Amino acid sequence: MSTELPPLPESYYENFLESLAQIVSKLLTDRETETVLASIRSFQDKLKRLSSQNLTRLSLEATEAAKQRRETSARKGRQSTTSPYCHHEGKTCTQNCARGFLKAFAVGFSMKYLIGVLPALLMGKVFKRPSILKQLAGKDTAMFALFLSTFLSSYKGILCLLRRYSRSDRLNAFVAGSIAGASLLIDRDKRRRQSILLYLLTRAIQFTGAWLMKQWAISRKKRHNKELQALKEKVDREGFAPGQPRQLVVKKSWEDHLAKFMQRWAGVGVMILANAQIIFAFLFHQETLPKAYDSFLLTHSGWKHDFGGMAAPLRQAIGDTVNRMATEKGSIRMPLDTTSREFIAENVSPNIATIIPPKIRHKFIMCALQHPLDPSCPRSKVTLFRDEYLRALKLYVPLNVIMTAVFRSKQLTTQPTDVLSKFTYSCIRSAFFLAMYVSMGFATPCAVRPFIGKERPWIYLLPGAVGGAMTFLEARGRQLELGLYCLPRAIESWWMLAVKYGYARNIRNGDVALFMLAMGTLMTMYQNDKDTISSHYLSVMTRFFGHN
Repeated sequence: MSTELPPLPESYYENFLESLAQIVSKLLTDRETETVLASIRSFQDKLKRLSSQNLTRLSLEATEAAKQRRETSARKGRQSTTSPYCHHEGKTCTQNCARGFLKAFAVGFSMKYLIGVLPALLMGKVFKRPSILKQLAGKDTAMFALFLSTFLSSYKGILCLLRRYSRSDRLNAFVAGSIAGASLLIDRDKRRRQSILLYLLTRAIQFTGAWLMKQWAISRKKRHNKELQALKEKVDREGFAPGQPRQLVVKKSWEDHLAKFMQRWAGVGVMILANAQIIFAFLFHQETLPKAYDSFLLTHSGWKHDFGGMAAPLRQAIGDTVNRMATEKGSIRMPLDTTSREFIAENVSPNIATIIPPKIRHKFIMCALQHPLDPSCPRSKVTLFRDEYLRALKLYVPLNVIMTAVFRSKQLTTQPTDVLSKFTYSCIRSAFFLAMYVSMGFATPCAVRPFIGKERPWIYLLPGAVGGAMTFLEARGRQLELGLYCLPRAIESWWMLAVKYGYARNIRNGDVALFMLAMGTLMTMYQNDKDTISSHYLSVMTRFFGHN
């Protein structure tokens, strides 16, 4: 039976060399002794350093070996529980789906409940009717949470199943996301289903556009590299021409300039297209806009402030009058022998005429309806800009207070001056944008009317387009977000008009089919091209969907 030797004490080598020095000193002269002792001490120091380095190296090797053993053991443990096809380490496919279901249900239920409870708390309804707390936790909230949890768990399960038969994770993610999208049928609130569809469809369009821009950039870069290589070979053969700069330069193509232009102005372009449809619908087809959004537009047009309950009838009168004048094709100018109030009372509506001050006369009939209180187009727009700027500040100051409190609470204590200056600038800039949006939108018909000399509904696509162009005044990071906020309303309004005039028709559960397509696209991007998703949305999606 073998017995391990006891470890050597740290002073072993030191005592050994000291004893050896004493023995040698008996055999040598003083000078020889000093020389030998100096050599021994030098050897002793070197041996101690080498011993210390070896011990450190051996310790590191032992630590690394232990780490590798633990990783190997953990890998074997994961392999015993995780499918070789999937990426969710540490969980089986069943565990991954079950955890996703429970997590999504809890998050969805809590989120829906809080969205309902907070307004009730702020408005004091909870104290008057405590039973509202129980009602908000009822069937509607449960069905919404069930929709989210069913989507997430079915997506994870279908993805794991498809990976056993196909190695194309792009195809797998699209099919799994599309099939899981059918879970929207669980939510019976049609208005909420439509809002979810439009929001996620817009994001799918955004991320698909980013992916296409990425592929285009890769293609341009390959072409650029080929041109650069050809130029290099030419210079190697022929050398530089006299006066030519001693560097290889490939001129940018028209595609490079177009890509740069699109990246810079994409947000403004989306805003122009979306608002052309929104303002047109606001004046002529208000039934295609959500009631809350229609009320928002009435407020910021200034009509609700100036005319109160007459704002909606005035807006209706504008649309009806334009359509009638387009059909009759008469003069668009106000007759010289009558006041605006008398003409509107006789030809448009006696009720609408009551909001127009007596004894004033506008140059054009539609000007009398668009800005009834002031016959001067420029002066009325200056007044509108002033009033709208104050309304915009009331909108943006509370919004920026909330955003600052949520996202910059720590910086408020460390950099209060910097945070407050950015807060002030953001409020002033955003309010200026909205005031310019409204005033320039209203100014457009007044500016175009004298040159065109007629009234047509299509002319009123211009106010929204010009107002939307004012987005360039906003911060670049917010321009696209503003456009994508307006785009769902524009898409909904456009579709309803297409159905109204017979160019399209609604299909039962067509919203579910579109949702399936949108989710298939989004999940494909999430699984394979995360760099095309903006950081904010990627963070949210990662927390919700996890790693699959």
